Amino acid sequence: MSIPGPSGTVPFKSPGGFGPTFVAGPPGDTHRVFVGTQDGYIYVIDNGVLQPTPFLDLHTQVSTYNEDGMWSLAFDPGLRRQPPLLRLLLRQLEL
Repeated sequence: MSIPGPSGTVPFKSPGGFGPTFVAGPPGDTHRVFVGTQDGYIYVIDNGVLQPTPFLDLHTQVSTYNEDGMWSLAFDPGLRRQPPLLRLLLRQLEL
């Protein structure tokens, strides 16, 4: 799988073999995007270059059974004005 970048596409696959489930960019940052995978990895693409080390590795805490997994990331619109704060919500539903 590939992700569109400023100068073409960036090939991408997580160590667990999952493709990206989301791409998000911090407010005002035109050089980086954060790419997440269902199996709990978040990578950074900086100026069109995929960084080899995950920004965040939660794969041991994320289930991929059925459609479980990490599906999104959001940045606070006030991120540039406030100290960074990472909020993570993991929820398991009993059906």
